[in-house]
Amino acid sequence: MNMDHFFLLDAEQFARPRNMTFAPIHETTTLKGKKKELYKTLMQEFSDLPKYQNLDHDNYGVVNVAPPVVPTYLPSFRIFTYNTTGEHFEPGHLGEDEQPERPPRSMKDLVDSLCADEAYENTWRCKLGKPWHSNRRSPSRTNRLWTPLGYAQYYLPDLDEADEKHRPKFKLEYLTFQTSALHPAPAAGEASAAEDETGVAASGKSNWPIPKRHLPRSLQNSTMTKTKKFAPYELGDLTIPSWTELGTRLGRNKGKLRQRFKEFMSMGGAA
Repeated sequence: MNMDHFFLLDAEQFARPRNMTFAPIHETTTLKGKKKELYKTLMQEFSDLPKYQNLDHDNYGVVNVAPPVVPTYLPSFRIFTYNTTGEHFEPGHLGEDEQPERPPRSMKDLVDSLCADEAYENTWRCKLGKPWHSNRRSPSRTNRLWTPLGYAQYYLPDLDEADEKHRPKFKLEYLTFQTSALHPAPAAGEASAAEDETGVAASGKSNWPIPKRHLPRSLQNSTMTKTKKFAPYELGDLTIPSWTELGTRLGRNKGKLRQRFKEFMSMGGAA
């Protein structure tokens, strides 16, 4: 069964001599390793990340592994929210505008000195001479049209109780959003609208990343403060800078954030 986690692909890590002919450690661990081994590997990789101001996001890609959908053990699914208007959706400012553009480069440029070595000259990295495309203004780098803003992870805890006559009851496990984004303010110039029978504001429904009726009670009130159970990550969006920032926090924080991440890996199961 899949374990809920994410990891980062670092182009410069692929270019290191020890990785020229072998798969990166997370590639084999994700498929074959046990939860404890995978968790330990992920935390080590996150702790090795440079400080945010020293990160070159051109080098990074993010891979998300979702828990299983097939109704064995604990079936689950996640619902994503995307920026479909092109407007900024109140993300945290992560400094992307300050990063200068760089001339095109390829994987071969990173390993060029090694490609002269007979041991490496025929490796696949030395064949990648075309420039890779990386743009700090892309939806994966800054919050704009088609940027994924966040997701909510649901699971079915009581599988045996669902049948042809009884609909399955899914529960929210966690979400990635900032809690402030769950209660968007009314649009400028509009009067506050009374809530309709569904519990969603009649005005500006499309601005709610998750309908209010689908939120647990602890998140339905914008003034509540005990929200870490369902919203421990507080990500402004799901851009590469947001994921690397979360990875940095996990790598340097050995407290509750790590524990929640570990619990989510097996949907609350034992470590």
